[in-house]
Amino acid sequence: MPKRGQPTRKDEAEARRSQILDQAIRLIGFKGYRGFTLQQLASQCGLTNGGVLYHFPSKEDVLTGVLGELERRMVKGIMTHIGGTVGIPGEGPLSRDVVLQIMRGMLSQTSAEAEVIRLLTMLQIEALDPDHPAHERIMQNSRSTFDRFSALFEPLCHDPRVVARQALAMMNGLYLLWLEDPCFDLIVEWDRAIEKLLPDNVRGKGE
Repeated sequence: MPKRGQPTRKDEAEARRSQILDQAIRLIGFKGYRGFTLQQLASQCGLTNGGVLYHFPSKEDVLTGVLGELERRMVKGIMTHIGGTVGIPGEGPLSRDVVLQIMRGMLSQTSAEAEVIRLLTMLQIEALDPDHPAHERIMQNSRSTFDRFSALFEPLCHDPRVVARQALAMMNGLYLLWLEDPCFDLIVEWDRAIEKLLPDNVRGKGE
């Protein structure tokens, strides 16, 4: 039994898994799922192939772990940025200011980790191939994001689905431009763009 304060085997295993996932996020972001190898991943982690396979039995399991870690970070980061300002779902439409805060929180979270943006961009392109192992999950995530954006914009504009599609296009476009040239302020550019797309004089349906 480890002494008080010493890491347990479970702690060590979780730390190793986190290390592997961090390196996998970086490798897949640069090389894509099909471009990276378990040998490269093991080398980056200072492990043998068997050491990686002990925690993730296959390359596809690594990808599944990466997607889960990515989703966990996104949810945690967004909640950190929006704090307790968002009401409980079903209590009524959110104000424009709160909607913009939610959107800004998403950008703030992802822009804090360039490797996450690179990974998102790479997987969105790769997973257009129906044979990609993450195809269904990425496509479902994209549909869910579109539906959530549409719901957020519903009380704020006449065509929420159109605005949601344009907002996603702006977000993805800014991500790509920022990866090419990170010298500009991603959040400032987003604020300017969303203000034009959703000006404060826009009224909801029926108003």
